[in-house]
Amino acid sequence: AAHAGDLQRARVGHRARNCAALHHPNIVRVLDFGEDHGELFMAMEYVEGTSCARLLRNVAAKGRRFPLDVALFIAREVLEALAYAHDARDERGRALGIVHRDVSPGNVLVSASGDVKLTDFGIVRSEFIARRTYPGELKGKIGYMSPEQVVGGEVDPRSDLFTLGIVLAEMLLTRPLF
Repeated sequence: AAHAGDLQRARVGHRARNCAALHHPNIVRVLDFGEDHGELFMAMEYVEGTSCARLLRNVAAKGRRFPLDVALFIAREVLEALAYAHDARDERGRALGIVHRDVSPGNVLVSASGDVKLTDFGIVRSEFIARRTYPGELKGKIGYMSPEQVVGGEVDPRSDLFTLGIVLAEMLLTRPLF
């Protein structure tokens, strides 16, 4: 059991280091991470505002449409974040191979000043993290998964783009796509 705990700590450490290395205005910053009394922690930037999920619920509850310009702005800002994460490299110039795997309205934050930030790289896949998804195990929210992710296949940056398409469609439809 101690060995399994050590592996889990190493995976979380790799994940936290990769996330902490992501410095982009559209990505929630990881400020610190580590272990305290056997408990792992990750301190992240506080974004005063709301999630895209809450915005969608509020708009739908009022029987309104999400403004097209706002939906396109949010999608573009998330695309900027994803492009940066997908192209991220380590200090030696090696591609990190980051795939978010959980792009959903709840992980898109809109600050009070209108900044859009992607958060929760908690299930991120990276070339430097051992792949620990077992057959039949899904990581992410089922309604926001690419087909290859649903069947447990190999994911790449296109999976994140597919799921952002779902988020954009839901903003435009003001209802769940799937």
